[in-house]
Amino acid sequence: MSISLKGRCLLVYAKPLLKEGRLSSAIIDSTVGLPCASTYHKHFGSMMNVYRLIGYTPKRNYAFLQSRPRWAEQEAKLGSHVAMAIRKAGGRITSSNRTDYLRVRGSVNISIRSALCCGSQNRALYWSIKRRARLPQGWIAAIRLSEHNESVLDYVLLPTDGKVKGTTSFTERARVRRGIARFETPDALVRAIAKLVKRRDRSEPAPHDKRSRPKQLNTKNARARH
Repeated sequence: MSISLKGRCLLVYAKPLLKEGRLSSAIIDSTVGLPCASTYHKHFGSMMNVYRLIGYTPKRNYAFLQSRPRWAEQEAKLGSHVAMAIRKAGGRITSSNRTDYLRVRGSVNISIRSALCCGSQNRALYWSIKRRARLPQGWIAAIRLSEHNESVLDYVLLPTDGKVKGTTSFTERARVRRGIARFETPDALVRAIAKLVKRRDRSEPAPHDKRSRPKQLNTKNARARH
């Protein structure tokens, strides 16, 4: 990366912050006399580029940020695939034209997400599903990513009670213990969701039509007339 004079000055300003032991956009914004983080982002393309140029390695793994557009595209494809299968099975999607959230017949909620692989050398791998908004009660269909979040490991389907505000996480052992279903292919996941929706439809009582309801005979009046 070719760095302009302005860019070199920005890096010189930021480097002393390494003495604090950690660096973030919030720390940059709160440091008096330092340009705001958005200036760095605009000039270098991302904060990860800034960190790399000044020799800072974050403790957290931010590699996913670089590939986020790619996985967002995969989520959209999965959402479209699920929607098509539900319609083909006779289900009616009542949510707007979204692919990250599907509401079927006004009663079944399906959120489409990616499950990021987290952890480090001294900690078992775990997967984290971050919210973009409060996840409604229903199901999360997630693309589970492999270590380093560079490829797809498998697909999982897990229930949500609508109370998750931040993230929901699980290890492989916890996945088994909690009964979170896993699928090798997106087609297998989609078939499971279609069956789930059908099962829900069968369990719902048929709509009650008052017009077809037979009138109850008033036995007291009937006896009185006799």
